Amino acid sequence: CAAHQARLPEHRGSAASRGYDRRWRRWRAALLSDHPLCADPYGAHAVPVPASVVDHVQPHGGDQAAFWAPDNLQSLCARCHGRKTREES
Repeated sequence: CAAHQARLPEHRGSAASRGYDRRWRRWRAALLSDHPLCADPYGAHAVPVPASVVDHVQPHGGDQAAFWAPDNLQSLCARCHGRKTREES
C-alpha cells in the first residue's frame, strides 16, 4: 500500500543489485543449514523456532566485507527479522 511504500527508499534497487544474488542464496542456504533455529535476540520464544531469514546483525551499508562476514550474520524467524527491521527504521 502507499503508506508502506512511502517508507522505502525511492532508489533501493532490486535484491540482486543490492548483492542478494545466486551466490547469496547459496550462502544463505548453507547458513540456515548450519544454524536452523532463530537466534531469538528479543527472548520472544518460549521454545526454539525454525529460522527462515539470514540477517545482518549490523547493516552492511554496501560494505562487501560486512556483507559476507559470518560473525555479522544471524539466523532469525520472520517475526524477529520484521521486528528488528522496524526498530532499525
